[in-house]
Amino acid sequence: MAINIFEGARRIAQLVALLWAVGISVFIAMQNEPYITGTYYVSESNRKLGHSHPFCEDLTHFRQETITVTTKIEAEAYVTLCFPPEMKEFVVTIPSGVKFAVTAPVVATEQEVKAYVESTAGLHAQVTLPKEWRGDTIVRNWEAQAFAVHLKNSLVLSPADEEWIHGQWWLKRWEQIRQGLLVIAGGWVCLYGLTWSIGWIVRGFLGIPRGQDDKMV
Repeated sequence: MAINIFEGARRIAQLVALLWAVGISVFIAMQNEPYITGTYYVSESNRKLGHSHPFCEDLTHFRQETITVTTKIEAEAYVTLCFPPEMKEFVVTIPSGVKFAVTAPVVATEQEVKAYVESTAGLHAQVTLPKEWRGDTIVRNWEAQAFAVHLKNSLVLSPADEEWIHGQWWLKRWEQIRQGLLVIAGGWVCLYGLTWSIGWIVRGFLGIPRGQDDKMV
């Protein structure tokens, strides 16, 4: 029985092409989750998560904390908090009747400042924090770094924020798939070129016409 080396080579090439596609597909499936980054821009009227904001590109402004947030469907994003550097004085009175004048970032709300004061007005805080008086008012300074930590601990994603993260997740996941498909196609093209070249050379040595597996009788 005659052995058809060309048919055997074609089948080997087909098997290699299949294994190549399966291997790359498995690699894509096992890739890490898409790396999503965003900027949580905090202004006086808006707190919103987005990919970028021109204001935050200026390094003279505060970019204090990078945090990890997780949506309800377990998609993760790495978020940089960003807010203006301007400070503002808030005057609040706690339930005990003590009045505080607090210098805090301008984007802080009065409710946040009041909660901050109440959390630092106990005995321990009065011992460890310097207490300056202005008449009957205690003067405090809520520094930007501490405010950023507050944002980090109290950040709750809105439905719009979660939708943005999910959109970015699918965009990046599709990019991973697209790159994998390009690698598969590129491997197939190289394999085809290699097998065609070897077949052309071998047929030339054996005197077999192109496109045929044996000599014409």
